[in-house]
Amino acid sequence: MLASWDDSQWERIWMRAQTRSWRTLAVVPGDRRVSMPSFDIATFLMGVGAHLGDTIGLADFRDVRLVHAAAFLEVAAWHVDSGERLVFAMKSIAENPASVRFAQAADCAILCVSLGETPLASARDTIDQIGRDRFVGSIIVRPTTVTPSKDESLSVRGDYELVRP
Repeated sequence: MLASWDDSQWERIWMRAQTRSWRTLAVVPGDRRVSMPSFDIATFLMGVGAHLGDTIGLADFRDVRLVHAAAFLEVAAWHVDSGERLVFAMKSIAENPASVRFAQAADCAILCVSLGETPLASARDTIDQIGRDRFVGSIIVRPTTVTPSKDESLSVRGDYELVRP
């Protein structure tokens, strides 16, 4: 959850993504540790777009394997042809090689990295495999410490906060 982000930060990220005309936007994790916060980022970006009047949806490609990528992209194309914009959520390219295909199929992408955790080599490899020209920007998140209450499961994931859009 990205509870520490305020509406103006989300709107700035949304406006930055509008610097290029797009119908599909891929939110790409720079490594495994950023896959969950990047799904949250994709979800929030879709929410900002909907709040601002866009017809927009979320395509959850996190667990789609390369063998099925073309079929899922056909469904995405149908939505786009129907006038809807889509935000693609995916896992890192290290976790799912199909993420390269999805990000390359998108009109543009945003790279998500975690301050102090995402190795620079991993972020560079992601950019190189997908193509530098695909990216409109990056989002840097910082993990925060979360202490689960006694009612919460031990598998509670940590929160993230925006460092820089």
